[in-house]
Amino acid sequence: MNSDIYMGLSSRQIFLFLFCVLVTTKACTSGWFGSKCQFMCYCSGANGICDDTGRCLTKCDNGWFGQSSCQSGQWGLNCTNQCSISCYDGSCDRIIGQCDKGCNGFINPPFCNTECGINTWGPNCQFYCRTNCYNMSCNKVTGVCNSGCIGYMDPPNCIVECTLGKWGRNCVNNCSRNCKGQSCDRVTGHCDYVCDSASDLSCPSDCPAGFHGANCSLLCSSNCKDKVCNTLGYCLLCKAGYTGLYCENDCPTRQWGMNCSTACSDECFNKSCDKTSGVCIQGQAGDTTESSGLTFPAGVGVGVAVGAVVVVLIVVVVSVVCRRRRKQQQPQPQSHEEPKRGTRLHAYDGVKKINEYSHSYEETFAPDKFKPDEVKTDNKTVKTSQDPPNSIYDNIEECTSLGE
Repeated sequence: MNSDIYMGLSSRQIFLFLFCVLVTTKACTSGWFGSKCQFMCYCSGANGICDDTGRCLTKCDNGWFGQSSCQSGQWGLNCTNQCSISCYDGSCDRIIGQCDKGCNGFINPPFCNTECGINTWGPNCQFYCRTNCYNMSCNKVTGVCNSGCIGYMDPPNCIVECTLGKWGRNCVNNCSRNCKGQSCDRVTGHCDYVCDSASDLSCPSDCPAGFHGANCSLLCSSNCKDKVCNTLGYCLLCKAGYTGLYCENDCPTRQWGMNCSTACSDECFNKSCDKTSGVCIQGQAGDTTESSGLTFPAGVGVGVAVGAVVVVLIVVVVSVVCRRRRKQQQPQPQSHEEPKRGTRLHAYDGVKKINEYSHSYEETFAPDKFKPDEVKTDNKTVKTSQDPPNSIYDNIEECTSLGE
């Protein structure tokens, strides 16, 4: 305070002046400042304390630095944290740090912690990598070709095309010398092929497919693949199972395929296989089901065994039925005595058993109803169903008659 103010004043007057100043000056409540306490302190804590200029005496609240909020790209206590690079434009919430404008190179705002999938990049992964990028692979944030170019020569930007005669990844490959004008597709290397059939025997004849010679009057071998041969008639490739200049020879033992270039599998018995398909013709090594030089699937042997078991079961069942029929048809001793009430006749029991057996197969072998026959046993007449003709019971009757 300037001392000139107090010149000419008595000590009493000076004391009274200072007393009035102290009495009339009112301090702001905690968390506020200003001449009229109209400004809020942005300080940490429930009642952040600041001086009369607003400067925090402890620490600033999240998202603030003094009386100013955090600058773009900053957040947190005293604005000491940087927004994540996964946030679009490097922007985030100044208090909690989440990406408030979306992601860049990531797909799950506001957290932005899941990278873009393959071949995508940019804000919320909405862009595809350029076809100029090798394997369409690019930086997830910037989109530049970080794996090199394809058909272009200036990674990572990949905007300059391959020069004439070059192709492939970063244009490091040369077009074939047989390409017309030594020019080829800068991505695949394919070109219009120029071949001198007169001097290069690897070139096909200029004649239509299947012919060769000066006037295209000679036939290519039928064993040539696609019937294509050179000007001398040599096959460029042979059909599967043949070899030789004209593909006139069968594949040697243990060889098969086009030009006989493939060896038979070691799993084939004696390494013997079909010249065309390579299938083992004598079975596989260790296989005991070989017969007549043919290979049978493993399931065939199982089927034969099951069939044999079924046949045996049928024979056993028929034999048992025949034996029961013989026993049931044996003559019983005649008796003129009246049977006691409640006691079944033995012959009737046999008939009933036959009827029950017949009834169990009635739907299968005799869908129609048959008229009952009468069987006499001890002067009593019992009705029983007639066996259907041409059924399994005819065979049983024959078996019974033979047994008797």
